Amino acid sequence: MTRELRATPPSSEEVLALLHVIREQPQYELASFVMVAAWFQLSPDYVPVLCEIVLDTRCNDWHEQAIELLDELRDPASIPALIAAIGYRWDYDPWYNVPRKALQALAAIETPEAIAAIQSATTSDIDLIRQEAIDMLKN
Repeated sequence: MTRELRATPPSSEEVLALLHVIREQPQYELASFVMVAAWFQLSPDYVPVLCEIVLDTRCNDWHEQAIELLDELRDPASIPALIAAIGYRWDYDPWYNVPRKALQALAAIETPEAIAAIQSATTSDIDLIRQEAIDMLKN
């Protein structure tokens, strides 16, 4: 698939349209392809729909990938969605990757609001999340 994406990557407009499909149909059969394609045509235009995906619990299969893209895009508009993701607790995520990646994305944004959210996470009742936040604030 990577070879095909490099040879003929979809346009950012096509990726954006398909991200909206994922938002409406989380079980979309090409969703994993779309998430990979987003990396090949990274665009700040994706931020609103990626935030919608993160905020929609029906899209929980795509939260981690959406947060990774938001981390790369570093748009302050994603802060509310990332803050919400810090509170996610999924049975299939025993290492709290989604909340921890949300903290990492907030650290990359570096605004006072993002730093305040990380500071707030230092009181989490989840050791992994609390320690991640403490470590980030040390750096």
